[in-house]
Amino acid sequence: MIVMAMAFLACVGAAPAGAAKVYVGDGAKRSYSVAFKTEAGRPYVLELSARASCEYDEAEAAAPVGLSAFPAPRPMRLRKRGFVAGEIDFHGRFNQEARVLANFAGAVLTGTYSLSLSEEFFSCETSFVKTPTFEARRYLPIGRLGATGPRRGEARVYYDAGGPTQFFARATPKFVAGIRGAFVAECPIGPRPSVDRPWPLYSRPAEVKVKDGSFAGRTRVSGRMPSGARYTETVVLSGRETKRAVIGTYKRVHTTRPKHGRPQRCVTGPLKIEARRYLPARR
Repeated sequence: MIVMAMAFLACVGAAPAGAAKVYVGDGAKRSYSVAFKTEAGRPYVLELSARASCEYDEAEAAAPVGLSAFPAPRPMRLRKRGFVAGEIDFHGRFNQEARVLANFAGAVLTGTYSLSLSEEFFSCETSFVKTPTFEARRYLPIGRLGATGPRRGEARVYYDAGGPTQFFARATPKFVAGIRGAFVAECPIGPRPSVDRPWPLYSRPAEVKVKDGSFAGRTRVSGRMPSGARYTETVVLSGRETKRAVIGTYKRVHTTRPKHGRPQRCVTGPLKIEARRYLPARR
């Protein structure tokens, strides 16, 4: 374990203090997509998406689905076989579990991943037969010395390394997708009066449609606070996507309506997004 930690520190030591190093990988025919970063000597998983095989409870095959995890940067912990991160999430009646193990070796990161989704009569897994593997390589901001040039048809990768949202996304001609990130919450989040840690921009990785280079997405949820008061929460993401950056803002409005008294409105943002495009580093 000590040897592994020393190898990791050797890999990240060349970066300026506080600078994030980004690694991105895609499987054949987009069978998986992964992204990681190292910052201040600590690794994080930024993205995990993969196709999963599905079946009903009597081993009857079902159509494969795409699963996606880690809506916000997740710190990784050192274990015997490498750095690991995991997540358990609930979406209605579905239970989703994700796990990733990574090893750093210079500009290349390799490892394994698993994603599963289950409910009473139905389940999906990426590892029905064997645990799948991945490879990710170092990516650099566009225009940085050592970065390759853009390629026609590639999914564009954007990341805001120093902004208040830690915005990460991929883009195609029609969508900004796989939107992930986190922000420091000073308002209630859903039914929670407060939280003491960075909170995901969205509960699950999101996407917005792009038209003529611009996008605007709005989501709205409602429910009850522990006090019984009703609340609504609206999230607005808007901006522009270019070949070099995603520029925009993120705004979150939480309104509580107690039984007696005036509504209480708490606004986060607009938080600025300046996510630069990242490209593979030259080998």
